[in-house]
Amino acid sequence: MSVSSSGFAVRSNGSCQANEVDCGETVAPYHACCPAKSFCPQQYNVDCCPSAENCTSTLLENPQCANETWDLYDNGGYFCCKKGFTGYAAEGSDGCAEPGYTFMSGQVLLPIISSGQVRTSSASITRTLPTSTSTTVTTTPTTTSETHSKANTGPVVGGIVGGVGGAFLITAVAWIWWRQRSSAKKRIDEQISQQGVNLEKDSRAVLPRGELEGYYAPNEVSGATAPGQLAAHHGVSELEG
Repeated sequence: MSVSSSGFAVRSNGSCQANEVDCGETVAPYHACCPAKSFCPQQYNVDCCPSAENCTSTLLENPQCANETWDLYDNGGYFCCKKGFTGYAAEGSDGCAEPGYTFMSGQVLLPIISSGQVRTSSASITRTLPTSTSTTVTTTPTTTSETHSKANTGPVVGGIVGGVGGAFLITAVAWIWWRQRSSAKKRIDEQISQQGVNLEKDSRAVLPRGELEGYYAPNEVSGATAPGQLAAHHGVSELEG
């Protein structure tokens, strides 16, 4: 708790805290409280002074609370409330209402003249971390030429593999085409040869034979007679007599 050398007292509903100086009751049930090791020689709004001498005139030149975390109010005279409490005025008195307090008729909320500072205390925490074995790795910088060479290795290898694969594919396609062409040509030759044999057989089968063995009838020609037929023989006339 930060304490000024002098300042106005805080209103406490009931008794003061153990580390505070109780400067007496103002209006029941409120008491005026000052920080420890301070003096309150004047009951006029209760001043907290660094000594037993009255310091009211000095405080009026620069009004402030005896503790910089308190909020300063004015009700025809300065007084302070702890942070979170609300200063209010009633007929002939003033006080600090706790959070959730229901105000009564005639009690008026007062504006804060000077807001106290909010300080957060931070605790220092020391942690012992387990000792870990550290490994030092030494790396040798790579020169620009080596880096460039390594960077190009992948594309070069990929290009070689791609070229070999392409050549193999072309060779395989050409070989398959040649096999198919040879097979097709062989089938065509066989079909042509078979058709020639069949034509020869058919031509012999359609030639008509003559009535006599060994003669073949010629083609029909207008006016022609078949040579296979023998000329008609006239019988020899019997001799008269």
